[in-house]
Amino acid sequence: MLFRTRIFGVIFIVGMLPAVILLSVSAYLLNSTLDRVGASGLESSVEAARSMVDDTESKLGEMLADFLSDKIPWSDGEDLDSWRDSKKLDLVYRKSDGSLNRSVSDTLEIDERFFEDLPIISGLQHLEIDGNPVLIISRADSGIIEGCGLLMPEGYADKGRRLSNAVSATASLSIYKDFSVQLISAVTGASLIFILIAGFILSRLISRRLVKPLEKLAAGAGKLGAGDLDYRVDISGNDEFAGLAESFNKMASEISENQKKLIQTERLAAWREVARRIAHEIKNPLTPITVELYRLKGMLAESGGDASEITKALDSINSQIKALQELAGHFSTFAKEPELRKQKCSVADTLTRTIGLYSNLENVSITNSIPENLSTVEMDPQMMSRVFGNIIKNSLEASPESVEIDIKVERENNNIKIVFKDDGPGFPPEKMENIDTPYITTKKSGTGLGLAIINKIIDEHGGELRLYNDSGAVVEISLPIR
Repeated sequence: MLFRTRIFGVIFIVGMLPAVILLSVSAYLLNSTLDRVGASGLESSVEAARSMVDDTESKLGEMLADFLSDKIPWSDGEDLDSWRDSKKLDLVYRKSDGSLNRSVSDTLEIDERFFEDLPIISGLQHLEIDGNPVLIISRADSGIIEGCGLLMPEGYADKGRRLSNAVSATASLSIYKDFSVQLISAVTGASLIFILIAGFILSRLISRRLVKPLEKLAAGAGKLGAGDLDYRVDISGNDEFAGLAESFNKMASEISENQKKLIQTERLAAWREVARRIAHEIKNPLTPITVELYRLKGMLAESGGDASEITKALDSINSQIKALQELAGHFSTFAKEPELRKQKCSVADTLTRTIGLYSNLENVSITNSIPENLSTVEMDPQMMSRVFGNIIKNSLEASPESVEIDIKVERENNNIKIVFKDDGPGFPPEKMENIDTPYITTKKSGTGLGLAIINKIIDEHGGELRLYNDSGAVVEISLPIR
């Protein structure tokens, strides 16, 4: 499984799990609330209240029916009133063949037309007489209507209507509850789908953002492993990935620098081996040739003849032999590892003594800026004097007539920096990259070993050599104080 996939899975689960749990708990609580609002207990209570009212009315109807079963004194009005009072009724009546016997309590005022319009209905019924609710039970038989009734409490009709409305509302509440549960289920499902989609997208974006720096580092490692030492990873920010990228780039730079140094070291080693062999091959025949020249000169001197032309030729041969010997000496010097004898000494003193060797020449003007109390340096004064002399000599040989050389010395952090600047033609741009490589020279008669030897000695001192042009050649040497 890819690392990005694992990161995506972890972010998705960690991010979505609380949301899913919260959504599930919210849906459960809302559904429970609806259950409590529309609970069967409420419906049962409303139905029980209605049933209680119906039972009460039924019992009252049975009581009124029993009263009608008694022997009622319909013929005598006073006896009828007494009977009604004894039964605590508010109304009793009998209608037969156009005749009407009735008895009404003082709390009711009933018009005669009420009895005329009274429908022939048997059973319990609710009537409203002058705005007063009356519960009446009647029976009809062979054109005779008998009935009795009770005046119900004030507001009984309104309470009945409210009870009916409550029963209707309770019945509709179950429908609303079912609809609400369906709505909650739909909203919960839609929300869950939305959360999952949003979580999927956000998790992908976040995981890609987290893994992208690692992918860049992996790509950089691949490039580096393939040999592209100039490849660098570009990761901005102040987090650990940016620090890792910086370390990676620093490592790549060090690898590239070390590889260059390794190549240069191998190249120098090869050149040293070549120089050693060349010096050996040149020195071997030069020694007997030189001996024979001295013998020839001696023989000519002893003969006493005119041998001026021969002597001149022999002197020319001898000068060429000395040049070859000097060249062989350069080769030998380059082939050997510098045997440094380091000691604490002053760069200023060493440089001043070297400048003094060239100050009397007519074709050179040397100015210098050397501060007092300059720190001492661990170095080999003879080797460094040789370095300073070779730099001045190169400026003289590169200039056709005369040259001005400006030398500045200064402390820079924990280093002593020495800068040689002349007004000569400078280094050729096409040879700047390999100017310190053996056998690369800008002079017609040069061997190309001077700057290579200088670079080698400075490197053995732990310093750095820098070459560039600035209205002439500039050689910059940096030596560590410690």
